[in-house]
Amino acid sequence: MMIIALGLVASCTTDSTRVSENLEGVAENWLCTKTYGPNVLVKAQVMEDRISGRIYVSGVVHDTVFFVDGFDRRWSWDLGPDGGYRFSFIIEPDGSGIYLDFGDKSEAKPSMVFSCRSSR
Repeated sequence: MMIIALGLVASCTTDSTRVSENLEGVAENWLCTKTYGPNVLVKAQVMEDRISGRIYVSGVVHDTVFFVDGFDRRWSWDLGPDGGYRFSFIIEPDGSGIYLDFGDKSEAKPSMVFSCRSSR
């Protein structure tokens, strides 16, 4: 499976105070484990505006653009020099989550796969 990068604007922070369970302004909250593992490794949120979101992983918060891409939910961040995003996290309708690192390329293969469930 190859995924193509798209271009919008997003940012990142390591402010650990933002990682707390604050759901104000959150429309959707997804918890993702390493395929059927017990520990939540990634939390993905869709904000009420439905065009922005957040990805929480390893104490880092990535402010993202969010959009629905066909049936999939997609968070993208870190705009590259070509105008496409360097990173994306996608949740498919069956709850499969995939992390994509495009680097400076326009296509990428999933580098991590997760099992995700909605908690809101």
